[in-house]
Formats: sequence, C-alpha cells, structure tokens
Amino acid sequence: MCLSPPRVRLIMEATGVVPYAKLYHYSDARGTFTKDILIGLGFSVAAAILSTVSVFGLLCFIFWQTYRIVHKKDRYHFEWPTDLQLLFVSLLLFDLIQSIGAVLNIIWMLEKGVVEGPICTAQGVLRQLGQVGVALSILAIAIRTWGMIVKEWSRPPPELAVAIVVVIWVFTLLMSVLQLGVHKEVPFFGSTKYWCWISPQYGLTDSIAFSMAWIWLATVIEIVLYVSVAYTIYERRLPFNLGTLRPGGPRSMAKIAFQMTWYPVIYVVTVVPMSINRAWQLGFPNHPPPYPFTATALILFTLSGLFNVVLFTFTRPTLIPNAGSDHESPCIQATDISTLAFRELTEENSEDGTSVI
Repeated sequence: MCLSPPRVRLIMEATGVVPYAKLYHYSDARGTFTKDILIGLGFSVAAAILSTVSVFGLLCFIFWQTYRIVHKKDRYHFEWPTDLQLLFVSLLLFDLIQSIGAVLNIIWMLEKGVVEGPICTAQGVLRQLGQVGVALSILAIAIRTWGMIVKEWSRPPPELAVAIVVVIWVFTLLMSVLQLGVHKEVPFFGSTKYWCWISPQYGLTDSIAFSMAWIWLATVIEIVLYVSVAYTIYERRLPFNLGTLRPGGPRSMAKIAFQMTWYPVIYVVTVVPMSINRAWQLGFPNHPPPYPFTATALILFTLSGLFNVVLFTFTRPTLIPNAGSDHESPCIQATDISTLAFRELTEENSEDGTSVI
C-alpha cells in the first residue's frame, strides 16, 4: 500500500523519526529576478555600501580619538563619555549591522533570486537586529535630548547610560537572535521575495509585534519630542544673551530649532516607506506593492546609516570625541552653537564659554 506524502509526514512527526523543521520546504527562487529587479537591488546594495563605509569610518575615528584621549590621561583628567555619546556609538553599531545585512542583497543579485538557508537566515537576523536597535537607540537619544532641553534634566551618571545601552542590546537580541530557537517548526526568518527578513508565513501580526511596532513607536515619539524641543529652543531664543558664544545669538538659536526638525523628518523618510511596503505586502499578498515603490523604500531604508552619520556629524559635532590640542582638554571643548546642549549654552559655565555635552 502506497502512502501519500502528507500521510508519511504525519507518521514521521508522530514517531519522532524526522523533526518537522527538517521537513520544511526551503524556498529556492534562483533565476527568477528580472532586469528591473536586479537594477533596483543594485542601487540598494550601493546605498548599503555607502552606509557601511560611512558608519564604519566614523566608528573607527571615534575609537581612535578615544584611544588618544586615554593615552593622554597622564596630562589631562580623563572623563567618561557622556550618556549621549554612548547612545550615539550604540546607534552607529546598530546602523552598521543593518547596513551589512542590506549588503548581503548582492548574493541574491548573483543568484538572480532569494535562496532560503543559512545566508538568508543571517540576513534576516542582521536586518531585524539593526532595525529594532536603531529604533530604540534613536528613541533613547530623543528622550534624553528632550529631557535636557525642555525639562532641564541633569546629566545622568555613566553607569545609568551604560545600563540603558545594555538593556537596548539585550532586548534587541531577544527580538531577533533568540527567535531562531523559539520558532523551530517553521523558520522565523525567510524569503520576503526580494530579500530575507521575518518569514511571511508568520503574517502581519508577528511582523508588527517583533519589528514594525517599535519602528512606529520610535517615529511617533521622536516627532512629538523633537517638535517640542524645536519649539522650546525657538521660544527661548530672545531672553538669553548668547553674544559671547556667537554673533546673532537669536538667529543661531532659530537655526538650531530648525535643525531639530531634521531628526524626525529623516527618520520618517527612511523607515515609513519600508513599513508601508511591508504592511502592504503582508496585508494584501494577492495584490503586492509595485516594485518601483518597493525598490525606492529599500534604497531609502539602506541609506539610514549614511543619513545618521551626516546628520549627527553636522548638527551635534561634540558627540564625536576629540583628543584636542595642546591648549584644550580632550574632554572639555569649546561649545559649538550647532549642538543640542541648549540648556548648557544658556549657562555661563566659565569665562571663556566652554561647556560639556
């Protein structure tokens, strides 16, 4: 008597001869990508490489400057990095992970299709880890900035900042890497047609719970907080005498207020199209989003690392350590009006107007 494949599967599962995971059919879409798909993925890989190089370069510079500062401690009093600096480095590391995950799209270009397996799983883990980590890091920076400027919170001790960073990393690991062990029947990470992420078999609900909800939460809160920060800076631009810091103080403060709007705008531009694309794809699988929209969303998303490097470097330069010169401390540098240390800018900390983030 011949048994059908489903019947064989049931018998093997019941007897424990072969676990279900080994019976799972891994998708192999080699040779299915069209020229248009390859072009879109090519632009996304180029964007990912730009983000990877820029983030890695800035991290190398930060670690090199930190190394120089440590070796100057016999001449200067060494201070721990500020909480914002620690959060910024954590953000860059998550950006780097996310960018590396996007670079792996080059493999699907070479194969002309996504092939589920170890590389696909690795890309899914990297993308998940990076997405959630970036969202939580940006959220933490936004809350800290809002508290410092609007509520005039004092700087927390380094131990608290380290604890926050550790919590973010542990949480993101729980939301990504550990899913490999929890979901054994059907792989948690699989092909989403053009790249690998949370398997479509888990549906929209799981994608929201494990990733998109945190991105949306960070987006909404960041918009509210940075609008509040910008309003506070603009509202207080006249009562304070900032002439010792830079001529035309009120105009400079208005410039900072305008810069505060860049943070939510850039984050919205990079993450919202991808979230819409993912929700559309899972919510209406029979009517997927047009590929040009998918490709555009992917390219913008993979540029996130580059955008963050440019944004933070030009608007918050004192987040980047500087070993300093022979005439200034490596940890206490002249305040730049373009930084977000608004509360400290309005305080006369010293005769020469120096300040610390």
